[in-house]
Amino acid sequence: MSRPRDPEAEKNMDYERQSRSSSGESRHAERKNRPKRRARAHRAERRGVQQALDVGVGRFDPDQTEQVMNAVAEVPIPYFIIWPPLSLGDHLADRRRYRAAEAGRIFFRETYNSARHRVEFARFLQAVVDGGVAPSKELAEHFADQRWSLRRDQFLEAFFRDEPKWRGRLERWIAKTLES
Repeated sequence: MSRPRDPEAEKNMDYERQSRSSSGESRHAERKNRPKRRARAHRAERRGVQQALDVGVGRFDPDQTEQVMNAVAEVPIPYFIIWPPLSLGDHLADRRRYRAAEAGRIFFRETYNSARHRVEFARFLQAVVDGGVAPSKELAEHFADQRWSLRRDQFLEAFFRDEPKWRGRLERWIAKTLES
């Protein structure tokens, strides 16, 4: 008789057992498209070699032979990679990281306009601080990242001029979230 497991352990086992194609295809399409990708890569190599050899068509010239050999040697060797499928847990973790990186991006597309963005961005930050948007740790890492674009920095600075209490609040939330 197998011992009973808790739902959390069952879910984690299921996440490891299930998989997702890294290319976004169904597993059957991936299996059938693999030979096509390999053939396409080899066709590209043969086409490149043929084009290099077409330079040397005509009468024999020793100087041209060396030029043709160099052209053939410069043809890139084809390669194609078979990526193993991701476990469902890894796939979901990637999606969470992507969502965290993209959270709030809609605000940073434009320059800050107090009348238009102030209330909505404050509402977004309130949801972030309360834990209602994306995974908190990934989002905190994203906000703490120093590689922000100039537009994002300008947006936040203008927002913090309008709402100075949010600067300290957001910094405390980032520090607290990154500690845990």
